[in-house]
Amino acid sequence: MKKLELVFIHLAASSHLTASIQFANRLLDQEKNLSITVLIVTPPQTDLDPLTKLIVSSNDRIRFTIIPPAITNHFSLFTSSSISLEMLANMGFESHKPQVEQVVYGISSIISS
Repeated sequence: MKKLELVFIHLAASSHLTASIQFANRLLDQEKNLSITVLIVTPPQTDLDPLTKLIVSSNDRIRFTIIPPAITNHFSLFTSSSISLEMLANMGFESHKPQVEQVVYGISSIISS
């Protein structure tokens, strides 16, 4: 059977990370050939909550990859000008795009080899 890889790109708060991991775990229960990589593109938390730690430690088919914060400090633009929060978020997403593409390309290269 063919191995499947699902990539979650996590951009939200830590409570959403927990919900995403719970959802990923349910998907893994349904599909034995599936592996999941969670890309965390916001500044990394200092620690995962206990439930997330438990789920991740009990399933070796869930991996995390931290995408480091972008060099540009978009938050300073928000505090010093009339830029909208939506525009600030879009700028942040766009600044991480090359890093996310590189990681996803690396995952796809490993799977296809």
